[in-house]
Amino acid sequence: SRLILASRSSFAENGEGATGLGAGAMQALNSARDSARAVRDEASRHITTSPQLDSVAPYSTFVSLLCVLLVGISLDGHEWLRGTAMQDGYPLDAVVSLGNVRFAEPLPNGKIGTRFGKPESLKKKCVDRHAPMPLLRVPTQQTDQAIWCALNAAGSKAETFLWLGYLPLLVAAALSGLLWLSNSFRVAKNARHALWAAGITDGVYSAIVIMCWLVSWLLLFASLCSYGYAAPSSLGWGNITLELSFGTMQLTFVLMTITVAALLGKIFSLWDDEVLRDVLNDFVQSSRSRKAVYALLCAQLLLLLACAVRAIEWQAPVLL
Repeated sequence: SRLILASRSSFAENGEGATGLGAGAMQALNSARDSARAVRDEASRHITTSPQLDSVAPYSTFVSLLCVLLVGISLDGHEWLRGTAMQDGYPLDAVVSLGNVRFAEPLPNGKIGTRFGKPESLKKKCVDRHAPMPLLRVPTQQTDQAIWCALNAAGSKAETFLWLGYLPLLVAAALSGLLWLSNSFRVAKNARHALWAAGITDGVYSAIVIMCWLVSWLLLFASLCSYGYAAPSSLGWGNITLELSFGTMQLTFVLMTITVAALLGKIFSLWDDEVLRDVLNDFVQSSRSRKAVYALLCAQLLLLLACAVRAIEWQAPVLL
């Protein structure tokens, strides 16, 4: 009987200890849950009262995705420059991409006209990459291989800069999209709360977005300048012209320049939102003739901007 009483008392003591441990664990769990809720509520209040880039997040997301598309098209494009090359004593129209060249050939079945054949690797056409460029611009039987080496080097540098600028552009698109969607979707809002709880405040978040845009913009500018500087002025006969893929990158440069300026202006409060709203309201409430004048002035401004970028000598910054 004494053994039974002793075992019962021991069991009771162990049960009380286990109950105490369970109560302590539940108390710690509730405390951690309350702390997490407090952090989430603080993040919600901080995000709600500190919009910063929220107003331009949709524009930043759309333009970044558009720039990603345009850069991808240019990387895969076949027409960076065009010129006339010499092959077996005959001039041939040729289009050059970042790593290949295509020559014009007659249409099959006796049809009138030409088409561009299969791509030929610039690296394979470059026999000696240390060979000097020909000084005399006199047509020869074959285009000097040093020209293909120069084109291969120019394409490699431009492609490297574009890929390096492609990555921060993707990051900018993702962060801008998260910032935009956090106002509408719970998943994006929770992800933003988690970032704030991890120490990435609105100021740090905005700085990361701006840095991604600036790095991508600088690398795109370096790509255009390096290609304009390293590309030869002739393929063997006449001058070269920069074509569609290079023009696509120029358009991307314009879009990125405007976006970076808008983001910097928003962060550093370079303009007053009330003034912008007053200007927009004045435009909406104006007469049709005044709206037409405003539209013509905006169109003229866009055309002048496009002409300015088109007229840039991209090799000049490298020469300086």
